[in-house]
Amino acid sequence: MQSFFIRCPSVTYAQKGQKILDSAGYRSRLTKVDSHGCAYGLEISAPERAPVFKLLEDAGVIFTL
Repeated sequence: MQSFFIRCPSVTYAQKGQKILDSAGYRSRLTKVDSHGCAYGLEISAPERAPVFKLLEDAGVIFTL
């Protein structure tokens, strides 16, 4: 199992991503990235990154690595 981090432009996208990942059985933790901006991120635990990225992209979640 590996952990990796993605950055979302808003808390709304991060929460949407967390909900999608949770329903698919992935563990994630929501964190605030920047104390002066709106960016939030998810720390994700998964065996592989590609399936996680596909889930998020298919759901319209905007994120960067």
